[in-house]
Amino acid sequence: MRGDSRIKSRSILPIVVVFLNILFIVIAIIWFFSLSESTFDWSTQRYIVSFFTTVLFVFNLIANKKRQVRFFSLYGVFFLFFALFNFGQCFLWAFGIHLEKEIGEISAYGVYLYDESIIKAELLSAIAIIAFNTGNLLQRRHSCDNDSEKENNSEHAEILKVIGLILFIPSYCVTMYLAISKMNMSLEYGYLNASIATDSTANTLLVCIQRLFVPSIFCIIIGYKYNKKVFLLMVMLFLSYMMVGIVTGDRGEWLYSLCLLALIYHEKIKAIRFKQWIIIGVVGLIALTVLSSIRDNRNDTKTFVSLNTNYSLSDNAVTESISEMGSSMQVAGVIIQAGDNPYPYGNTYLLSLLGVFSDKVVRFFVPDYVDLNSWFSKDYLHLNGWGAGFSFVAEAYMNSGVLGSIAIFIIFGYFISKVMTNRKNDLEYIIAIIVFIGAIGLVRGTMSYNLKILFFDLAAIGLLYSIIKNKVSRRTLCESR
Repeated sequence: MRGDSRIKSRSILPIVVVFLNILFIVIAIIWFFSLSESTFDWSTQRYIVSFFTTVLFVFNLIANKKRQVRFFSLYGVFFLFFALFNFGQCFLWAFGIHLEKEIGEISAYGVYLYDESIIKAELLSAIAIIAFNTGNLLQRRHSCDNDSEKENNSEHAEILKVIGLILFIPSYCVTMYLAISKMNMSLEYGYLNASIATDSTANTLLVCIQRLFVPSIFCIIIGYKYNKKVFLLMVMLFLSYMMVGIVTGDRGEWLYSLCLLALIYHEKIKAIRFKQWIIIGVVGLIALTVLSSIRDNRNDTKTFVSLNTNYSLSDNAVTESISEMGSSMQVAGVIIQAGDNPYPYGNTYLLSLLGVFSDKVVRFFVPDYVDLNSWFSKDYLHLNGWGAGFSFVAEAYMNSGVLGSIAIFIIFGYFISKVMTNRKNDLEYIIAIIVFIGAIGLVRGTMSYNLKILFFDLAAIGLLYSIIKNKVSRRTLCESR
């Protein structure tokens, strides 16, 4: 009887949370459209949205666990990043924590946001988080205990090993060359000037080869069936690249790749206990604060001198890091405050599909086309020399408004969950990892840029996999004759 009641609670709780999610989204939509007529205190409204979203976020985490989606899993970590990037500062507001540089206290890239715009951005971000995980909760789980798939896993692993060995050496050399070049320029001219110079002069072929560095690491780890010695070797080589990035002040994709390495170790080699995850998370957040200090001194000629004189490890290192991660919400605030869709070239999702191979295809149909990232920073905000980035939430709203963006958030959550949770073999595992890397950039970027990256990574690995598999099949066929 107890077993039956536990099974019922496991199945009922996610259904209840889905119902609560839908109810919350409906209330948030009504709230969003009635804000202009509101006479309620703005700070109180901010707190109410933050508090109830935080409570519902926790319920969603519990429901995920009941649906066999662990917190420390590919989807779990992706969902956490998605929430922190879009709602990080609001989580702090829910606990009464406010910082000097939070949204509303300083300008957003030179644009001062009204209180109404801030709360609308908060509501939109809350809807995005809840709708995203609703897509996950609607996802049907499949058993991964299929004997035929387990038998095919050895073949997948062998092919992935060959792919990893082919790609790793050239991609590692190119990656270190580009990273060290950027580091030297950063130490001499400052991070900002180094970023501008390397981005404008980097050879396209070298950048493409560099893109295969991280996937090759995971191909080797999976190909060698999570051998601990091979894993540690790959981690050491990856750390050599990461350290160069830290010296430069770059907080790029290595952060997400490092999380993936920790996840693989946890899932496939040795489970990391909850307390250890907490320690890793706190140390990671503090490290992000250090890197933010480096990036804040972009124009200084000596990065280390700037860091030493301007940064001190305060008691607020964790909250400052969460606040910095959550600053992406201000992009949504800027777009909402603009009123009608300010982007003049059409639906960015359609343009991204057209330009997945090259922007030249888009310019054939739209001759004066400028990609969303460049347009927002240079044409709209008139920033000189550096980019503001963008946000998945802001892009969905810009293309489809509040109501249409809800469907986008749910579909995105459903897709991410399907790829990252229903893995039956090593081939699907590497696909999930590549999708994680590509999609996590989309959270703080644009569809156009990140769709190109995702398509290139998947196409490169898929093409090599097909070629090697065909050769193995032919050889097997010849030997059988």
